[in-house]
Amino acid sequence: MKYADKELILLLRQGEIKAFDELYFRYVPQLLRFSQTYIADKTESEEAVQEVFIKIWERRMTLNGSRNFRSYLFQSVKNHLL
Repeated sequence: MKYADKELILLLRQGEIKAFDELYFRYVPQLLRFSQTYIADKTESEEAVQEVFIKIWERRMTLNGSRNFRSYLFQSVKNHLL
């Protein structure tokens, strides 16, 4: 799949697992690097990113497709780490 984030959010809200996978693989490398600027422990960084994506899956029906998903992810990871 090669969709914009907004399109993927709409598909995700419909329960489309491939949309979730696309978002996950699109952002995990960046989020891991970002989280490691806050904590040096690689395992803890990975767990923080995983937790954020678990919450996204659990709350997929309430995601707002008009918001900037990338910013939402980075802010969510930062909040989780703090």
